[in-house]
This record gives sequence, structure tokens and C-alpha cells, in this order.
Amino acid sequence: MITTHPLQLPIFHDNYRKIVMQYLNLIIIICILNTNIVHSQSFIYNPLAESDSWGIISFLEYPDHYLITSNEYNIIRDSAHCKLTKLSKAGIWIDESIYELSRYSRSEYFTSVKDSNFLTILGLEEDKSTNRFYEISLTDGKIKEYPINVRIDITANDILNLGDSAYLFAIWDIQNQLPRLVKIYRNNNELTFSRVLRAGPSDLKLNLDSTKIIIKGLEEIDLMNLTLDSLVENFISTKYGKYVGDILPLGNRNSYLNTGGQIIDINIHDNRDTTQFGICILNSDFSIMKNLTFGRSGDTVEIPARVQSIAPTNNGFYFGGTSNFSVYSYPYGYTPSWFLIVKTDSMLNVGWEKYYGGDAYYFMTGIVATSDGGCIAYGTKQDTSMGNFNRDAFLIKFDKNGVINFTHEIPIKDQWISIYPNPAHDFIKIKFSESKHTGSLSFFDVSGKEIEKIELNAGQIEHIVSIKNWPRGAYLYKFLSTDKFYKNSGKLVIN
Repeated sequence: MITTHPLQLPIFHDNYRKIVMQYLNLIIIICILNTNIVHSQSFIYNPLAESDSWGIISFLEYPDHYLITSNEYNIIRDSAHCKLTKLSKAGIWIDESIYELSRYSRSEYFTSVKDSNFLTILGLEEDKSTNRFYEISLTDGKIKEYPINVRIDITANDILNLGDSAYLFAIWDIQNQLPRLVKIYRNNNELTFSRVLRAGPSDLKLNLDSTKIIIKGLEEIDLMNLTLDSLVENFISTKYGKYVGDILPLGNRNSYLNTGGQIIDINIHDNRDTTQFGICILNSDFSIMKNLTFGRSGDTVEIPARVQSIAPTNNGFYFGGTSNFSVYSYPYGYTPSWFLIVKTDSMLNVGWEKYYGGDAYYFMTGIVATSDGGCIAYGTKQDTSMGNFNRDAFLIKFDKNGVINFTHEIPIKDQWISIYPNPAHDFIKIKFSESKHTGSLSFFDVSGKEIEKIELNAGQIEHIVSIKNWPRGAYLYKFLSTDKFYKNSGKLVIN
């Protein structure tokens, strides 16, 4: 399926292109009527609100807490940043940090290298030649930068570790009109680009014997060699999924587990179809050995979770997606939808099937198994009475029997002040969302002592402040407008 925030993929089949163009034209008209320029992400995610969210992107479990990355967008600033949220095992908010290393933050995934955990971010800039890939240590906060030096406007759904030596992710190169993979070597910053993709990359894995890369796309699967210089083989099947899901190599069975939206019925008159959540077992040559479908009754569209739809657990699997996904009606946020969660054993015998929602528009981006045998499904939630104007990050925790332990919502903060890069080194840029407001911005050290106060005057939107003489560490900042109507607070880290 077409993706969002880290991963915005173009559509590679004619029927999808037609749908995309219809919605892009509608969005252009809306933008003109509202005299606002919208930074278009995809026809599914075209934010019209001043502040919006693409929801939870990645999830990491520690013995005593969870870490979550989510992405927030501000149309006034025309920027997007990564929010790192810390939750207790009971789902209670503990802390959060904002990473604004670039103008547009993408692909905010947790990865593990040599038993150490990292947060990776693809930073996109107005000047595409200054794009960067960032690796942030979750142990000491150190940041390593990798220059990309190519025009990247949108990215795809996954990041893959090639051992401990390299990262691999997919991009859509607008300049060359080409989907391709990018390999970044951790030791020497060397970059390798592939140029021979057929499947629109949405999910990346190593194949059963780890000698090739699996590239999952719309009804297609590509096999590429590890050097990225040749496409080994291409497979096409509608059962791979109209809406792209996850693929998981099962080495013990010499087979693959695959998810995707599968068309059940087509209504030619209103260009709608009934699509169910599909689960396939594929053999080593990607032919289908077994197929299951799930979903609500009626003319609905069920799709796999955008980032991760398969989560292995003890002696089985969790599967997740969105039920009653509204792609054909805009704004889709007015339609109630549900999280769809299925638990099976290792032979795909269903243990339980759950739906959560109906009171809002829910969109699942991922599902992950937890150490207690349960799972967490995550994505976005928005009030159907407000349409596309209020996506918040949302997650729900189930135990192994399908009983809800907790739900947690991460509301969007109205960020009138943007401070970046964060973490910072020599300087920071302070961007005020509107030039008509005045106010003061104060910085405090951990003891609460005010170390800097900056007056923001009307008409002056951006400030550059040198921090070369500030000691390393964490600082709190607070902004208060002169009329005391707008206020913001946050944390700045100096490395």
C-alpha cells in the first residue's frame, strides 16, 4: 500500500495513479481556496491542520519501560520532527524528547548494532544536497551524521541492518524518477545506490539464506543481490497484497510469511472494492502454499499495518492492520475505523481476533510482540467529527489472551517555537511560527537557573544563537508570548 511519513511511496500501477491524481488535484484546489501551501506527503496523508501527526513509527522495549518514536508536522513552520516518548510498562507517560536535526524528519526507526540500540533518522532539507542520515546512540546520545548528497523527497517503509556494517533503506529519487535502495556503511560513510528496482519498496528483508535482499512492493517481490548492482528475480501475484504488508523469512520451514490486502469483490460503478486482510505462507520460490483472510463484513477495506504487520511471539505470531480503511472518500477521517489484531500459533491456527475502535478513525502503523507474551498495536487516532484535522499518536496493549491492559494517546503539541538542531553543537536556530507575535524565550540549566533570555520581536521569525560556551548537558526552555496567550516548553540537549 501507499505509505506515509517515513515512507511515502509513489504508486506504480495505472489504477493507483488515477486515484492518486484525483486526490492530489482535490488537495491542490483545497490549498488554493485556503491560500495555504501544503507540503504534500501522499494522498493518504495530506495534513490540512496547523499541527498534525503521522503517528507512531517505531517501538522498542526495555526491561522497565517502552520507547516510542512518533512524527509531528507543523504546516506553519513547514517542518516535521521526531518525538521520542518514554512510557512505563503500565502505559504511564514518563518523559519525552524532541529531535529536530533537520527541516523534515523521516524514517525514525530503532535499530540494534553490536548489542547497542540506536535511533536512526533521515533528515531532509529544502536544499536536497544537504540531506543527512543520522544515527543516535540511545546509551550516550552521541550523534553520527552520514551525508546523502542526493535529492530525496520521499522515503519508503523500512530500514534494514546488513549485519553491523551497514544500513539499507529505500527512497524515491524524484530527480531521476526512480525507486532505489541506499546502503550506508557505518565505518567509512560510503554510500551505494541501486538502480534496478521494479517493486515499489515498502518492506525490506534478507532472504532465507541471507544472500539476497527481499524487496516487497505492490503485488510484487524483488530479489536483489547484496551489492545492489543487479536484480536477481522478480515475482508478481495479486495475493502478495494490493495494500503492501510485511514479509517474514521463516528459515526453519524454508518458507516466508506474508501479509497484504486482498481484493474480494469489485464494484465497477463507484470504483470501490472490498479488500480483506490477507496472510499467506509462501514457499522458497514465493508461490503460495496457504492463504487466510480476515476483516469486517460488508463493503470495507482492510489493510496491513503500514510499517510492521507481523510480530513473531512465543510459538506463534501477531498480525495487525486497519479495518474499514477509507481511501476512496475524502476526508477519510470522518469514517469510523478499527485496529485489527489477530493472534495465531506457528501453524497459523487462529487463537483470537480482536477489533478496537469504531469511536474514531484509527490507522495502524505497526504491531510488536512484548516480553510478557502480549502485543502492542500502534498508529494514529483522530476524532471523526473533525475529519483530517487532529491525528494523534495512539497505542493499545493486549495480553496474550487478547485482554486490553491499557491504551495511551500522545496528543499533538502546538509548537509555536521550533529550536533545532536538537541535540545541538555550536549553534541553535530558533524559529517563531508567526511573525505577528512577540514574547520571550528563556533557557534554564538542570538546577533551574536561567542562563539565557531572548526577546522575540514581531517581524523577526528566525534567530541564530551561539551556544559554543554553554556546558554540555540538558537544558529546559520556556516561551511565553507578550499577551500570555501562547506558551511552549521543551528540552534542549547540547553534545
